[in-house]
Amino acid sequence: MSLVFKPTFRPHAGQTEIWNSTARFKCIKAGRRFGKTKLGIAWLIAQAIRSPGEDFFYVSPSYRMSREIAYNEFANQLQPELISKQSERDIFFELVNGSRILLKGSSDDEQNLRGRRLGALLMDEAAFQKPHVYSEIL
Repeated sequence: MSLVFKPTFRPHAGQTEIWNSTARFKCIKAGRRFGKTKLGIAWLIAQAIRSPGEDFFYVSPSYRMSREIAYNEFANQLQPELISKQSERDIFFELVNGSRILLKGSSDDEQNLRGRRLGALLMDEAAFQKPHVYSEIL
């Protein structure tokens, strides 16, 4: 079964340049309202569709931020036919291809981020997260 992700937004020129980059790591430094979170969420969904059965993390500074900001954006961008299971309480999405997108907060329980093999990782608001979270845990 071939899954197709159709983003619900039209990327502007700056977002398109980032999306088309072949760099392994992408660090976006852009102003407010650039659409960094929206672009990152679309990118993470696309990665999850391409890699069946893997786990994908969206990590923000807090669990609450992930739930209040990112969960709704994931729900808006994911087509219903791509989702096999989701939980607003545990803030995750399982796709029909077996991939799971888990939304996490790095300041709440950073030990909870350990031990997973990830298909991809999106750190949102990385400047507000402890530096060792990426380098030592993720």
